[in-house]
Amino acid sequence: MWLLSGNTAPSHKTINEFRRDKLGAVIEKMFYQFVEILYELGEVSFENVFPDGTKIEASENRYTFPATVPRVGRNA
Repeated sequence: MWLLSGNTAPSHKTINEFRRDKLGAVIEKMFYQFVEILYELGEVSFENVFPDGTKIEASENRYTFPATVPRVGRNA
């Protein structure tokens, strides 16, 4: 444990590289194993598929709206 041994904290670059290089494949395998276990327990079935079509605009400008949302106010 780097924190208890008095070492400096790893940089965000180091953490991101570890996550990208080591955890990506492991997390994907764990997800598939989890789905298989749920299927064996009868908690899920693969009869229906429900795609998610949610569209969210990510912007820090609070005056930016998605094109499908009608504008309300003075400048509408």
